[in-house]
Amino acid sequence: MKKQTPVNTRTSKRNSATLRHSLAIGFVTAVALVATTQRASAQWRGVPGALEATTGAWQKLTNQPPFQTDTALLLTDGTVMMHQYNSPKWWRLTPDNTGSYLNGTWSQLASMQSSYAPLYFASALLPDGRVLIEGGEYNFLAQTETNMGSIYDPVANTWTVVNPPTGWSTIGDSPAIVQAEGTYMMGQGAFPSKKQVTFNPATLTWSAVGLGKADFFTEEGFALLPNDSILTVDCQNGTNSETYNPVTG
Repeated sequence: MKKQTPVNTRTSKRNSATLRHSLAIGFVTAVALVATTQRASAQWRGVPGALEATTGAWQKLTNQPPFQTDTALLLTDGTVMMHQYNSPKWWRLTPDNTGSYLNGTWSQLASMQSSYAPLYFASALLPDGRVLIEGGEYNFLAQTETNMGSIYDPVANTWTVVNPPTGWSTIGDSPAIVQAEGTYMMGQGAFPSKKQVTFNPATLTWSAVGLGKADFFTEEGFALLPNDSILTVDCQNGTNSETYNPVTG
C-alpha cells in the first residue's frame, strides 16, 4: 500500500519518480523494440520475427528517438506508438519499406490534452485499433494519482478526453488489461480500493464489475491466462495470488 505523501516531502517524491524513470527508461524502450525488431541479418535471411526473438539478440535502432521515452504500444498497422516522458506528447516509429524496425523513422503524433502528462499509467490497444490511456501515479511529476484519461484514434490522429468511472477521484497507476473477448478492464489503484470497471469504447463509458477481490488493486498487474481468466499477484499480501473469471465476474 502507498503511504500518503506529506507536503514537506513532495520534492523528494518528485526526485524519486525521476530516479524510477531513469532506471526504467532503457527497459521500457527495450521492451518495445524486442517485441517489434528483427536483426537486420535475420531479415535478410527471411527468418520470421518469432524465431528471431528466440535468439535473444539486441541491436540499437539506426535512428534513435529524439525524445525521452516512456510507455510503448504496437499498433494494428504495425507501427510503434511511444509516449514522451513527462509530457502530453506521443511519437510513432514506422518501419522502412522492407519492414525493418531497425531502420525505422520517428514522427510526432497528435498530443493529449495539455493538462495531462502522466507517469506510471494504465494503457492498452483496443480491438478496434484505438489506444486508451488512463490515470497516472504522477502528472507533470507531481504525485496526484490523476483520474484523467484519453483515447487515441490512429486513423484521424486525434485524442478524445475520457471521463473517469463514476465516483473515481483517482485512477493512478491502475492495473488494466484487454480481456480475451476484447473488453478493457481496469482495477482502481492509487489508494486502498477493490473497485473494478470495464470500458465501452462506443460510448466512452464505464461499468462496475468484479466480486470477491481479496485485497486492494494498488501496485498490482494483470496477466491474461490461456483459459481466458486473469491472474494478479497481490501486493498488499505478497504471498497471495488470485484469478478473475470475466464470465462470472
